[in-house]
Formats: sequence, structure tokens, C-alpha cells
Amino acid sequence: VHRGLHTLSNLATDAYEGARQAVARFLNAPHPAQVIFTAGGTDAFNLVACTLGQSIRPGDEIVLSEMEHHANIIPWHFLRERSGAVLRWAPICADGSLDLDAFEALLGPRTRLVALTHMSNVLGTLTPARQIVRLAQARGIPVLLDGCQAAVHAPVDVQDLGCDFY
Repeated sequence: VHRGLHTLSNLATDAYEGARQAVARFLNAPHPAQVIFTAGGTDAFNLVACTLGQSIRPGDEIVLSEMEHHANIIPWHFLRERSGAVLRWAPICADGSLDLDAFEALLGPRTRLVALTHMSNVLGTLTPARQIVRLAQARGIPVLLDGCQAAVHAPVDVQDLGCDFY
């Protein structure tokens, strides 16, 4: 893919780019070039952690929730170990929903990223993703939404969500 002039190389590249276009349509991404294929969720979160992590300093905060899949926890633990970042945990309510008031209270001047699930793989909870994004971005905080579960259970429109990473 993207490396040769042979007929098979061109066919492989066309198929790859066709898949990127299909995923962009499926998620309503603004442009197919914004779709990046990784080996899976953990790999995608690691990619964001390694790139954004370059700007994380000791005491900077990353907000997660108590309902995260380990794929969206481990990369941030590793980043915490490397950078001195602080992980802050938004609690869940007795009914399994995200405590939105407690989440909002965690957003502070040292918060550098919000990394939350769009839909919990354990609880089935669909988080108020659009509201989460609005609360964080109003403070200039980028948002990564773990869409591994939601994208297969409900229509996803990343433009409507407004998240920085999905």
C-alpha cells in the first residue's frame, strides 16, 4: 500500500483508500485523511498518548472515568509514569451512568486531556458524549472518546460530537 507502481500495489492502495473513505462516511468524518488505521483501540490510545504526551508536564491532569476499558487506562498510566501526570477519575452513579457534575468539577486549569468512553463495554452505559465534549472544550481541553463499543451499536457522527479523537 502506497509503496509501489506494480498493478497489485495500486490495487491494494485503492482498496485501502476505499476503506478509509467508507469509514469516514460511516463516522461522518470531515475528510478521509482524518481516518487513521491502527491495530485496535489500545494502539490508537497509545498513539494519542505518545503524541500528546510530549507536551504533558508533571502535575498536568488527564481525566478518565471509572467505567473505562483497560485499553483506555493503561496508556495513560504509562504516560503518568513517564511524565508525572496525574490521573483524575470521574465517578459513576449507582445506575451506571457518568456523574456529570463530578466530571465537570474535575476539569481544572491543569487538565490537559479528557479520555472517556462513548459507551462502556462492561455496563452498556452510553455516556453524554456531546455534553462531555462541550464542557471540556469550553475550557480548551481536548477530548478523546473511546468509540470501540458505540460505533457498532449506534450511529456515530464525529462532527456532531465535536471530539478531537474518536
